[in-house]
Amino acid sequence: MAVDLELLIRDDTGHADLVFANGDLVLERGLRSMVLVALFSDARVPEGESFRGDDPRGYWAEEPTDPFGSQLWRLDGGKLTTLEVVKAREWAELALQFMTAQRIAARVQVAVERVARERLLWQINLTRGDGARWARLWDTEARRLEFFTDISQFQLLAHG
Repeated sequence: MAVDLELLIRDDTGHADLVFANGDLVLERGLRSMVLVALFSDARVPEGESFRGDDPRGYWAEEPTDPFGSQLWRLDGGKLTTLEVVKAREWAELALQFMTAQRIAARVQVAVERVARERLLWQINLTRGDGARWARLWDTEARRLEFFTDISQFQLLAHG
């Protein structure tokens, strides 16, 4: 079973931090870190698309046909427009597509709402997939969050 370091989105900054308990890093065996890493890792800008700056970012070993991460980093620039909120949802859905492709989740739903000039409220709904390989992951998450075993819901705050 996969084990990740637990990540937490800080309300005061909107950034992710590692979680510590009694001076040790906390391990996480559920879906939360999988979602956070997918959303907040910088994906490379697709060929031919314009972007601010001169760095298309992305993971150096990323295949153009199999991108890793999301384009959410492109929102870093101040006030969020209505169009940017729509793009944020689309980029998040694209970043989480691997979850349905690998049958981790049967369905991924993303809702994004602008709650302040430079802040978004995210709600990511995952419906449990039928992939037997991921059953323990879902069971662990269900126990940890005390949610239904078939649905896990996350609300993440992140700034744009």
